[in-house]
Amino acid sequence: MRSARSIIVKLVHGVALAALLLAPGLAAQPAAAEPPGPDVTGGSPPISFNSKYLWSCGQTYDGTFTTASATFVSAVGCNLVVDTSGTVIVLASASVGLAGAGQSYEANFRVDYNSGTGDPRTERFVDAFPDNTVLPLGDGTDRNVGITSMYTVTAGYHAFALLVKRSEGTGTVELIDPSISVLFVADSTDLQICAEQSSGLWVNNTNNLTPTVKCSLEVPRPGLVWTSADAWMLLESPYTAPYESEHMIVMDGVISSSTGVRYTNVYTNTGDGVDATVAASRPFTVTPGLHEFKLMFRRDSADPATARMAGAGLVALYVPFDSAYAQACAKLGPAFTSLSADSFTELAGCSLSVARESWVFMSGTASVGLIDQEHSYEAAFGLSIDGTNPIASTSRYINSYPDGHDGLDASMTDTVLMQMQPGTHTYKVVGRMFTGDGPAGIRYPSLFVLVPRAQYYLPVSLGQ
Repeated sequence: MRSARSIIVKLVHGVALAALLLAPGLAAQPAAAEPPGPDVTGGSPPISFNSKYLWSCGQTYDGTFTTASATFVSAVGCNLVVDTSGTVIVLASASVGLAGAGQSYEANFRVDYNSGTGDPRTERFVDAFPDNTVLPLGDGTDRNVGITSMYTVTAGYHAFALLVKRSEGTGTVELIDPSISVLFVADSTDLQICAEQSSGLWVNNTNNLTPTVKCSLEVPRPGLVWTSADAWMLLESPYTAPYESEHMIVMDGVISSSTGVRYTNVYTNTGDGVDATVAASRPFTVTPGLHEFKLMFRRDSADPATARMAGAGLVALYVPFDSAYAQACAKLGPAFTSLSADSFTELAGCSLSVARESWVFMSGTASVGLIDQEHSYEAAFGLSIDGTNPIASTSRYINSYPDGHDGLDASMTDTVLMQMQPGTHTYKVVGRMFTGDGPAGIRYPSLFVLVPRAQYYLPVSLGQ
């Protein structure tokens, strides 16, 4: 396992590190005290960027992370040292699968902020199990996990991580390309953030959409608001009534048909049910004024079951079109498209021009399901820049099978933070058939891209 190494990147009008260190009258920033935090090991080295008012850090494992631990361990993590107060958005995701044939398990996830034990409000559970026995594909049923959370922070050192443990079963937990991205926005910028994170339980045994977590922003001028929400779906005791649920993010209470919808199936097993997570994201164009954002959900199956949703989190980030601090682009893809080719194709894309070397944050989600009840498949997804071949550390996999209704539905969720070179770049969510006879049905793929208007750039090694 490779050791982790932290790097901070700071843009200072193109001034090199050596020149800055030798410049008279510039005092070094004192080291911040480090509170207890997760031990970040393995994967690609964590990275951290400072663009004066917008800081970020992240890590992707770029490979397969495995554990059989019954206590939380860090899959990926990163650290930030900020010199002012502000708001932090944390987004963590991974593809969850089987490490060996015939294995099964339930995995428990949390986002950790400065504690080492994780934030219980961000609890997620995902079950992994062998393929459908009627239409086996070979390497188990793959699903994704996503966690969105927000914290207000003061100046100093802050540590973040995606924690995981095996909560049930005997199989080895396998995470493909687990990723964490942390965005810090200083209070003094023209960006705004609102959020709600809850450890509560929502119950819906009707086909009516019910509001859950929500938050509001009062924006001064036109801009883009990106929303991201996710939650954990589970069965009601005695765990004998499977269901399909429907989720969507809405603005100002306007429900526009099924725009941006996400579907998730929760099935029975020999234990407490096949737990799953739902992940949704949706961009909105906003005018000046007060706007409210909500995550809605309902039972979306004919069965007389009760849909149960726990640990929901919602974040809304406002970027003015004329922001002095950041630029953003976003795309909500078509209501329905299919994947049938064995090469990656674009599902949603947008472009931005980067004036100088900087960093870029990308997030993509989609709802994945069957087109008909005669075929099963596994599909592969990723995020790409200037092409359709995905970035190596953004692999996501989803399986779908017939289930006597309309097939297994699941959320795809992907995030990455990386360094970006100057120029105009095109960013995409991409997908392809991986195995099986498909085709895959993709609903409302969504992409969001954020790039700072960088003012500082200085790499500083923080050690091994």
